[in-house]
Amino acid sequence: MANKQKQFDIQFKKDAVKFCEDHPDMIHAECAAKLGVGNSTLARWKREYKNNNNEVQ
Repeated sequence: MANKQKQFDIQFKKDAVKFCEDHPDMIHAECAAKLGVGNSTLARWKREYKNNNNEVQ
C-alpha cells in the first residue's frame, strides 16, 4: 500500500506561516494541528519563509 503525501500549494504555505504569526498565543504544535500539517512541515515552511525573503517553495 503506497503512502501518498499531501500536496500543499504555495498560497496555503504562506497562509499557514501567517496564521502562526497572527496567533502568538498558540504554541507551534497547536498551529500545526489546527492547520492539519505536521510539526516538522510547518517548521520547514517557517524556516523557508524567513530565509527566502518571505517566500516558501
